[in-house]
Amino acid sequence: MEKISVVILSGGKSSRMGTPKAYLKIGERYFADHLATQLSQADEILFSVGRKEDYPDISLRHIEDIFPGSGPMAGIHSSLKAARNPLVFVTACDTPFISWETVMVLLSHYHEGADAVLPVDQEGRYQMTCALYHRRLIPLLEDMLKRGDRRLSHILGSCSHVDVPLKSFDRYETVFANINSPEEYRRFLHDSDHFIHCLFGDGKNHIHGKNRSGTEEEGDPGSCGQT
Repeated sequence: MEKISVVILSGGKSSRMGTPKAYLKIGERYFADHLATQLSQADEILFSVGRKEDYPDISLRHIEDIFPGSGPMAGIHSSLKAARNPLVFVTACDTPFISWETVMVLLSHYHEGADAVLPVDQEGRYQMTCALYHRRLIPLLEDMLKRGDRRLSHILGSCSHVDVPLKSFDRYETVFANINSPEEYRRFLHDSDHFIHCLFGDGKNHIHGKNRSGTEEEGDPGSCGQT
């Protein structure tokens, strides 16, 4: 299997949550540490941050934005430059149900020459911050950031990408769910014993309930939310 790097996006200002999302907890573990465990089969795991001193309690390798204050595109750009492997899986830190299984589905659709492999729903909405990217995108991202274009979806017209329908993922209704607000976090923790069992007890990522897909918001690395 081709070696890949993993990048966990720290979540920027987290204005809706009111606190850094990477420091939200599942049981006794920070979201970022939980994701690192879920994705531990990667060749390396990087933690994308605005400033290295922002997250002293997260023990992952911190990658600082080269273009600070420019949203998730800046984090992806800096992390692609720092990664030691051509293929890089990117995920937001507030998506606790992402697992290595998610990565394997994306890898199974990758072909030589593809710049990105992206989940997409029936309405054509992409999960831009839960995707596989190739380091070939570095010049494109850098040019866009220099021009002040920070919207990740704008890369789609200028790169070769593979679209992977959400239904290709087991439990796709929940696997891409993220936590954007205190109310969503309270709901997430409401049945904490059940969640912890699902996430740690049997190695599977599933919850009861219904989730919705969402659209990318500039400066917000989350890609969908729970309802």
